[in-house]
Amino acid sequence: MSQNKILPYQSRHDLQELLSKNQYTALFFIVDDQVAALHSDYLKGFSFDCPIFSLIIQGSELSKNIESVYTIWKELLKKL
Repeated sequence: MSQNKILPYQSRHDLQELLSKNQYTALFFIVDDQVAALHSDYLKGFSFDCPIFSLIIQGSELSKNIESVYTIWKELLKKL
């Protein structure tokens, strides 16, 4: 049975522990552009047994709108 989870920011330790306890068919990371610029190597060193996808969104109040939600859903559906 497929199970989807939406998780807030996790420390590297917490994320590795979560990934080691669960099996996923895919991982999709949504990151704002400012965080992506500062932490571009965040996932290096992790071992994944599934495809990894990411979406970088604009990190401002202007992106907090229904169009952004639509963009995220559309990208998620493309990866299914």
